[in-house]
Amino acid sequence: MFEYTFKLSKTTSINLYIIRVVASQVVAIGHILDYIFIAHSKDITYFAGPSVPIFFFISGFLIAHSIFTNMENKKYKFTQFLMKRFSRIYPLFLLVPLPWFIFLTLFFNAKLIFTVDFVYTLSLYIFLLHPSMWTLNLFWWNYMLFGWLILGRRTVKTKLSYVIILVLIGILTFIAYYGCNIFFCTNIGLIWMLGVVFCVLLNQVNQEKKYESRYRTHLLDFRIILILIIFLGLLLWHIDWFYGGNIVIFFSLILYGILLGFHICSNNLYQMVFLIPILLFGIMLLIYIQQKKYEYSLRFEKFVKFMANYSFSLFLIHPIIYIIAYFLGAYNFTGILLFITFYISANVISILISFVIERQAPKIHNYLLRRMELKN
Repeated sequence: MFEYTFKLSKTTSINLYIIRVVASQVVAIGHILDYIFIAHSKDITYFAGPSVPIFFFISGFLIAHSIFTNMENKKYKFTQFLMKRFSRIYPLFLLVPLPWFIFLTLFFNAKLIFTVDFVYTLSLYIFLLHPSMWTLNLFWWNYMLFGWLILGRRTVKTKLSYVIILVLIGILTFIAYYGCNIFFCTNIGLIWMLGVVFCVLLNQVNQEKKYESRYRTHLLDFRIILILIIFLGLLLWHIDWFYGGNIVIFFSLILYGILLGFHICSNNLYQMVFLIPILLFGIMLLIYIQQKKYEYSLRFEKFVKFMANYSFSLFLIHPIIYIIAYFLGAYNFTGILLFITFYISANVISILISFVIERQAPKIHNYLLRRMELKN
């Protein structure tokens, strides 16, 4: 039976916050360069690209960690998990498009067209409102498919019901990926699943250190890391020289770096050949820090948590803010003033939204549980 004993250290939790903050800010800055300064130049269009798979990887890791941890409670079922995800995503999704709705209504008299699109997207099937919304579609169905796969059997009484619902969710997930762009989104979906695999492997490291005294707390389990590297490398289906060993891994990383250089200048940074080395670096860093006893100052921790609290809102809202600011006269600004106007406005509005929605998510979650009589 699967035993999950891994616990995130305080330092690792802060580091995950830092990664979220940096990723969201890079997206915001990248889209300023893309939308305004470079006007969709190929060399800079994908500046913000690496942050998206980072969000998906962390999401997969944290969702798996949350489910496996909560499964210690025998009463924890898919319904509780669903309410948690719903309270996190859906209220924010409802609020974020409001500035866009107001803008279109006041300046373009687009009430009817927008209303139809808005109502259609409430299904969480395809998000049409602005560029960042497509990610919610994939997040949501990843949550549903993985959550039901793990928790569904303890939620329904019969195996047949479990299988039927699993197939239905699987079909809806496929439709979501197909509607997005199945080849592109499959890469992103694999990154999300790698986050899940990483969670399981960290638990394995923790188990071996717990039961085998020869593993000292400050050392990594090299065998598990090697397995992880090989698994990630196999995803690069066009590279067939992954057979294990330090020399192979060393030269593999060198080749990754060379390929990375080519793709930064000339190709789509969402391709796996670019995503894998980024995630490898992040994985190694997180594992290393998890084993160490680094500590941040309390002031720094508070600052990072504050920034992380609105990172999701910033990720979703910044394209709308840029477009609105541009049409309202920001195009009269030039250079650094234009950059500052866009960047600060996106962050300030995201902070306000987070106070209204993101920080209220736990209250919404508890309310839903009470209404459905699921509160333990």
